[in-house]
Amino acid sequence: MTESASAHAQSTLSAFASIHGLLARASRGDAPAMLELFDATAGRVLGLVSRVLGPGPGAHEATVRCYESIWNGDEQPEADSTLPWLLAVAHRQAVTTHRASVPRQRTGAIPAGPPTFPPDADWLPMLSGAEREALSQVYLLGRSHDQVDARLRLRPGATVQLLHEAMLHLAEAVNDEPVDDEHQAVSA
Repeated sequence: MTESASAHAQSTLSAFASIHGLLARASRGDAPAMLELFDATAGRVLGLVSRVLGPGPGAHEATVRCYESIWNGDEQPEADSTLPWLLAVAHRQAVTTHRASVPRQRTGAIPAGPPTFPPDADWLPMLSGAEREALSQVYLLGRSHDQVDARLRLRPGATVQLLHEAMLHLAEAVNDEPVDDEHQAVSA
């Protein structure tokens, strides 16, 4: 082992031993140890939580809850706990937060969901009722093409065709010119 690799390994072991001591003291209510633990590890914890939840306030709140769970005694470090244990606690917190934010769906069933939006027939008047319904179901309610085919009792693939036709009609309305199937404006 080279001298620099040996020094790096010693530094890593020293950091893990330091975190082990800080975890033990922080979990017993030692405020300076909690602050030092936070300063030493918050970047890594926030990085992991952000990978699960995405960057932003939600990741910051989940990171704080991770440290709170140690401080409050909800998470008790074991005798040999170090950074990997802390990251496991952070990961559990992030997954729990993510699961709480995602609505649950019953497997195999198409969710009833809210009524079609917008409710009036005047929405996008240049489209047929079927085109409006397909757009609403897919783009506003987030359903898959297969779900919309089943929900509207259409043949498989009909939703894709309806969306294609709706997009052509919308392009015609925006361009004030007819559009052929190749998506190019036809000059009059």
